[in-house]
Amino acid sequence: MSKTSSMELETPQQEISSRRKYLIGPIVFLHLFTFSMFNTVINLYYPYHAGKELFPNESVTSEESSLCQSNENSSSTNEQIVQSVVAEYFLYASVCIGIPCLISNIFIGSISNRYGRKKLLFVPTFGLLVAQIIVVVFMYVKLSLYYFLIPSIFLSIMGDIFAVFQIALSYVSDITEGTKRRTVGIAFVELFVGMGTLLGGVFAGYLIQSVGYIWTLSIATIVKCANLVSILLLPSTIPPAKTPWSIKETIGSLKESFQLYYSRQFARTRWKYNLSLATFIIVNMATIGRDGVETLYILSPPFCFTPVLVGWFHATNSVMQQAIAMLFVRIFLKFFSNEFLAMFGALSGITYFVIETAAHSTLMLFLGKTFYYIVFCMIFDHLIHNGLLPARSVV
Repeated sequence: MSKTSSMELETPQQEISSRRKYLIGPIVFLHLFTFSMFNTVINLYYPYHAGKELFPNESVTSEESSLCQSNENSSSTNEQIVQSVVAEYFLYASVCIGIPCLISNIFIGSISNRYGRKKLLFVPTFGLLVAQIIVVVFMYVKLSLYYFLIPSIFLSIMGDIFAVFQIALSYVSDITEGTKRRTVGIAFVELFVGMGTLLGGVFAGYLIQSVGYIWTLSIATIVKCANLVSILLLPSTIPPAKTPWSIKETIGSLKESFQLYYSRQFARTRWKYNLSLATFIIVNMATIGRDGVETLYILSPPFCFTPVLVGWFHATNSVMQQAIAMLFVRIFLKFFSNEFLAMFGALSGITYFVIETAAHSTLMLFLGKTFYYIVFCMIFDHLIHNGLLPARSVV
């Protein structure tokens, strides 16, 4: 690929005057809203479905009830068996979903520079729509648990939620000029992410309790169709490619994307990126399958959460991560180095895991989720005002 053609591909079209470019915010919101509904439904449905398969003679008051709310006094051994089966499923699902998702996002991110953000935004959106439809059908015919790997794998091949993130942020970069405007644009995208995640989980919880799993996911599917329509109205930021699609051009785009790993130009800084990437991977290993396992934990005794409580619990987590945590990070950056904040973030995460494990009541779970950020802020404030931690210190 020539330098000229490469520059042409990276140069966005003339500034977009249409206000329809701001639809990127609602598009992200609708995607996160429906994804959160989808995630809440399947995480609650799996233990219910496994329990019905393994112990069909045990009656449950209604399909939205957790296993520990059965009419008959089921033994704790049965609950542990269900937990074990579903946890094993989550393990296989994490592997089957993670690998295709990693590969697909590399391709989607690379070719979006050539074929446009708008076109590539259809890929993960359509993937979630199809996955929702398949899950609704599987729920209706009551297929075995491991059949549900099929829609999950399909969703990951289409990029999953990560493709939406990278395409949306790239779109914001295309329509904004200057650091300040770009920062504001990214902040608004993060706001829509938080709002969609929060409202989707809460809304799904109330719907599950009212109409059950199938109808809840059917409603999410209808909303997903509206998301496709909004993408159609979104203006494109990159002009159509002058040359037709070819394998050679696609491989060339991928090759340019991986220059950081082999080009001599980045030899001096490559080790920093690799170290940062390794740190990021290690940190995120703690989150693999966390939503599913955490849902199993709060559905079981002594908590026995209802779908509504599950929705509010995950909504609280979303608010803490997307609003409170981001606010604290921006404040702390004025006083501390990036290295110190990275270590502090890891420490705060470990602390919450300990609090969550030691919790014996619903109140303690919510208080741990809500206030552990604030407790560490108070520690920071104490250290600063007593001169024990100087500004911009490096640990």
